[in-house]
Amino acid sequence: MSVSQAIVEFLAHQYTVDGDIRVRTIEGFYGIFGHGNVAGIGQSLKQLSVTDPMLMPYHQARNEQAMGHESIAFSRMTRRRSTYACAASVGPGAANMLTDDRPPVVSHRDAYKEVEANMERLRAQYAHIPQAPFTILNTPLVHGIEISGAYRQDDATQRFIKNSIQSSGVNAEGVSRAINQSYTFYADIFETDPNTGVSFTGTAANALKIGPKVDV
Repeated sequence: MSVSQAIVEFLAHQYTVDGDIRVRTIEGFYGIFGHGNVAGIGQSLKQLSVTDPMLMPYHQARNEQAMGHESIAFSRMTRRRSTYACAASVGPGAANMLTDDRPPVVSHRDAYKEVEANMERLRAQYAHIPQAPFTILNTPLVHGIEISGAYRQDDATQRFIKNSIQSSGVNAEGVSRAINQSYTFYADIFETDPNTGVSFTGTAANALKIGPKVDV
């Protein structure tokens, strides 16, 4: 067994236990393969996809930073019980992935020197850009709040779920949708503040309480 095969096999058998909940810590792999990982992690994932496809599912990504963001979003939606591992090639690809916020990364130790060198070149290249904060919106109004989530149920009871917001004690709910035993992403857009009936202000948007509401 190679080191890469051992890594994939090890990650495939890790579980998070939280009370009565037991889920896989690494649900699968996102990856963009090239120099430094195609003959290691890539080969191991390919072999596993033939011998046991569900043990460590692989999903091809198109952008390193995007797959890092998606893995982070998945971990937050699962209350950090599960995430996806990300594999990128040595060099600019890995450097691009490292710009994410605490990305779940699988990398080879000999890649770090090259990644660091690329990061230093990037810092030098953009050192002339002012670091002052930029104004993104020049209006105090927020034109809508989108709430999205990934939901699944772990038993046979049919349940329904709604995305919900609360502003100053006043609730608003999205569309009621059925949950099944595989993750499904649902999103709702709230265009007006339920407390005032008009557009959200930045202060009201920052003070919102959000979350899912389960209906049996």
